[in-house]
Amino acid sequence: PEAAQERFQGRLLALSRTHNLLNETLWEGACLKDILRLELEPYASDPGRVHLEGSNVNLLPGPAVVLGMANHELATNAAKYGALSSEIGHVRVVWRVDSQDGTTVLTIVWCEVDGPKVEKPTILGFGSRLIRQTITKELSGKLDIHFEPDGLCCTIVIPLGTSTQRAA
Repeated sequence: PEAAQERFQGRLLALSRTHNLLNETLWEGACLKDILRLELEPYASDPGRVHLEGSNVNLLPGPAVVLGMANHELATNAAKYGALSSEIGHVRVVWRVDSQDGTTVLTIVWCEVDGPKVEKPTILGFGSRLIRQTITKELSGKLDIHFEPDGLCCTIVIPLGTSTQRAA
């Protein structure tokens, strides 16, 4: 019960952090880099262990909340089991906006390296199911997770369309 309460509180705080960002813009949007920074900040005591790279992308509230929660789950898992659980591991998140078949899409690649040896889990936990469901169902996106021996690699691709993307 205590561990479940901690996980629930963590998810609630992640939701709160994204809502705070959205409140700053009167719910017009939130910058992806700010969302990522806020979700990784509690786990990265050494700033050199987290590398964020990408253009300014402002997300509408729906995608901002979903990506805030998804990145919270990735950051939590990196801190518990992945790269951020070791002294030398680090996380690199790179994103870009492209056009595919006439649609504007956001691609986010989250890769962990130098953490403990990674093995594909036999059972998907709530966090993994949350990420998959919200990315694929709520955002009509694609999710690709690879459990490489050197670290987890996750690629998220979501359609933005011209009305969803705004320069931050």
